[in-house]
Amino acid sequence: MKLLTRYNRVNLLTTIIVMLITGIIYYQAISLILTKQLDKDLVVEENEIFDYARLNHSLPQVFESNDQQITFTEVQPGTVTRQFINTLYRNREKDDEDRPKRHRHRHEEEFESGRGLISSVTVGNKYYKILIVESKVETEDLIQIIFGITAGVILLLLVTLFITNRLLLNRLWQPFYNLLKDLRLFNVTDNKDIPLEKTNIDEFEELNQAIISMSTRVKSDYKELKTFTENASHELLTPIAVINSKLDTLIQTDSFSQQQSKLLNDLYTSVSKLTRLNQSLLLLVKIENRLLDGNEHIDLKLHMEELLMQFDEIFLDKELKVSYDLGEKELITSPYLIDIFVEQFA
Repeated sequence: MKLLTRYNRVNLLTTIIVMLITGIIYYQAISLILTKQLDKDLVVEENEIFDYARLNHSLPQVFESNDQQITFTEVQPGTVTRQFINTLYRNREKDDEDRPKRHRHRHEEEFESGRGLISSVTVGNKYYKILIVESKVETEDLIQIIFGITAGVILLLLVTLFITNRLLLNRLWQPFYNLLKDLRLFNVTDNKDIPLEKTNIDEFEELNQAIISMSTRVKSDYKELKTFTENASHELLTPIAVINSKLDTLIQTDSFSQQQSKLLNDLYTSVSKLTRLNQSLLLLVKIENRLLDGNEHIDLKLHMEELLMQFDEIFLDKELKVSYDLGEKELITSPYLIDIFVEQFA
């Protein structure tokens, strides 16, 4: 999974969780504020009842409206505790031509949520329980409208954040992708430096500096290793030639015992291995220095016959008879590589 995809998923999930929690808190806060407002309206109605009873020494007429109901019930003194309650509001609203119905989704005698205040008042020698109930439908409708608008804003914000993050992050990460592309094309044998893009991001600038330092160090190490290989292969040529010459001279000086012959044979074997190793080093140097890039059209049959002619004296000395059957074949390659290939299987 790409880093950008992982970041978008984590960011989107975190945003959704935060928005959900914030939405719930916001909903509860709005509901509490509107409920407090209803409570204030209920207290206003309560105070009006108290004022009416004090001035007129009687209860006001029982009042019922589309959104408010007030009832009085005679009870025993001291049995009523003042409190706010959540209750049901019985709506008696009916349709007629003179008074259009405000909420057409309601039915006659439909019960809906309401907010009530239980209080008490003394009129003369009688003690009355007061129940003031106001409908919460308007409040709930307002909460739903506010919550719907908030949910729409949150959804729009999430979509905007997702699109913005995708476009912005792709642009911000573009220097990284360009650098990654240049690293794939990096070759230690080339003299070209890695092209680095200028960026205002501190982390990418540090990455650029680290890449420059790494590529410089790698090229320096490669050059040192290449120089050592070239020097080592050329320095080995003279000692190997001297050893071979001394061994040939030693063999021609006198006769040797079986044990001495075995030792000389071991020496020849070791020198042959050393010679092949040095040839491999020389081949590596030539390849690295691009000295084998010049390909030629080679008649493989003719080339092999010339190589075999170089070994005629050895075959005569060993009393060997060599027969071969070569077909016509033409290759496009380096003659030096053909010689090495034949020597490896000779």
